[in-house]
Amino acid sequence: MMRFGAAVLLMLLSAAANADYRLELQGIGREDYYCSIRVSLHNESEENLTEINGYFYSFVGDENVGRSRGASFLNVPVGGSVEAAFLTPNAPCDEVTLYRFVVASCRFDLSFADRELCAKRIVPITPIGSAVAR
Repeated sequence: MMRFGAAVLLMLLSAAANADYRLELQGIGREDYYCSIRVSLHNESEENLTEINGYFYSFVGDENVGRSRGASFLNVPVGGSVEAAFLTPNAPCDEVTLYRFVVASCRFDLSFADRELCAKRIVPITPIGSAVAR
């Protein structure tokens, strides 16, 4: 029975590792003293995505100028997309040249997946420069 469970887990992780998720900036705004960015996650894989939770670092050139609050992309169906808002206190919205997404957790169905593998499946669209695991 233990081998069967391990085989199923490996199969699920293998299927998830081949998935692609496109991360794209949709808008930038200001809310009080927060720089707000709206970001969409497009599920281009062959399985439903339960959750990717994370946050963004904002850069002006090579200098890190802020870290957003965390947010989640929840229940993204195959071929679908969802948006989430990320708020960064006191960040210079108009000057940010690059964003880096940091994966804090990743779930498919009820199972948590390896954050590093999850980050590797995310394809960032400029000005989002990369996705990394926490």
